[in-house]
Amino acid sequence: MTVRIGLFTVLAMAFIITTLGCHLYDFLHREEWQESLREYIVCLAMNSAQSYLNMGEMPATKCVLKSKPSIFVIRLHLVSMFGFGFMMSSWFYTRRSLESWKHFIYRLL
Repeated sequence: MTVRIGLFTVLAMAFIITTLGCHLYDFLHREEWQESLREYIVCLAMNSAQSYLNMGEMPATKCVLKSKPSIFVIRLHLVSMFGFGFMMSSWFYTRRSLESWKHFIYRLL
């Protein structure tokens, strides 16, 4: 039981620190991403208007999204949240609880 509590504590701290790191990354870069998205949308709108005014000619400027969130960090955040949830529910995955569920299901059938 002591090993289980120790392992739970270490994993919980790892998941919590990972989640906090992902939130910090999001907090520090959010304004930069929003500004980049705003510039990208304005560029697309200007190109669309210019294309409309020039009778379908392609505009000279190419719109590029300069800054965007890292997909790796988003996935890491999701894995840490689901991992923590699974770990919390693992306290109920004991042999005795599984046997109780098994008896309950047999009674239903």
